[in-house]
Amino acid sequence: MTDVSPDVTPEVTPASPRLTTHSFSHRHHNTIVHFQVLRLSGSFLLWLSDTPCFKQLAVAMPSPLASGLPVASLLLNKAGQGGSDQLAAKLARRTGKQVFVSCNLNLAEDAELRRAVEARVVEEMSEQPDMF
Repeated sequence: MTDVSPDVTPEVTPASPRLTTHSFSHRHHNTIVHFQVLRLSGSFLLWLSDTPCFKQLAVAMPSPLASGLPVASLLLNKAGQGGSDQLAAKLARRTGKQVFVSCNLNLAEDAELRRAVEARVVEEMSEQPDMF
């Protein structure tokens, strides 16, 4: 057993947060799209919606295969209804990280909204890279 002198105070270093959140919004015509990023160690979750809901969830990650295309899978809801899997794959390819996306907008049917959302996410990633 080690003797600890009462005069010695152990040094405690605070741990850095392992989870951070970041929010931003974008107006597209009459729709306000809200974004929330949960940054984890080596990955992040991007939620986007115009209403407070969580209808779809997809995950994508870089692939070690020669094609370099990310592997993406829809975890919640049906394929083609929101575009979560396609957006997750694009972000995984761009960042080299595992990416979860919950897109509660129908980007599959509105190409203009899809381009606006993708451009806004890329802009935010450029301005706040430590949040992704």
